[in-house]
Amino acid sequence: MSQQQLTVLFSIVWLWLLSAVAIANTPVLLPQGSFAYAISPYVAVYEDSTQQLTIRDMLDRNQQLRFTPSHAQALKFGVSRSHYWLRFSVSNPYLQPREVVFTLSDSDFNLIDVFDITNPDSYQHLSATHPARDLTGAFMQAYPVVLDIPPQTTRTYLLQVHSEGLFSAHVHLLSRDRFLGGEQKYSTLVGISLGWVLATLAFFVYVW
Repeated sequence: MSQQQLTVLFSIVWLWLLSAVAIANTPVLLPQGSFAYAISPYVAVYEDSTQQLTIRDMLDRNQQLRFTPSHAQALKFGVSRSHYWLRFSVSNPYLQPREVVFTLSDSDFNLIDVFDITNPDSYQHLSATHPARDLTGAFMQAYPVVLDIPPQTTRTYLLQVHSEGLFSAHVHLLSRDRFLGGEQKYSTLVGISLGWVLATLAFFVYVW
């Protein structure tokens, strides 16, 4: 193979790697008004089978290049002992700050750590006691995190998650009103279901 052919081949491989990283880093562009988006396709994933990597390890440039875009409507990894790191970005093109709610639903996690890594040298840990995680969500809107996006900025987040059971989750980004509306709807359905069950039990007790 000639030197020219090697150069062309190297260029193609390099462009492919760059495009993969670019796709993985494609930010979610916030719309105006009320919204609810499934953002799983915009999430890049890294599997840590050793369960030993820390946030400092994950912020290393070489480690960041190992993330792969999910391109899926849901994150499905089956039953695994691995830790998974999820990365996504949110862009606010407007002149006003935006407050959005991130949810990771339909699965049961025994570990979920959230980091704002927009500035890797001074990343912010949104721990379980952080005000951003004060909201509570039902199974369909679980593990909510409130993200404050300043005007005309893009912020990047990194999550470390682990599940002892089946790992199958949907990632959503919602305006606060849509999140609260979903919680109200869920509470109403649960209340109606419980009322129906209690009424049925009362009827059978009366008949007995």
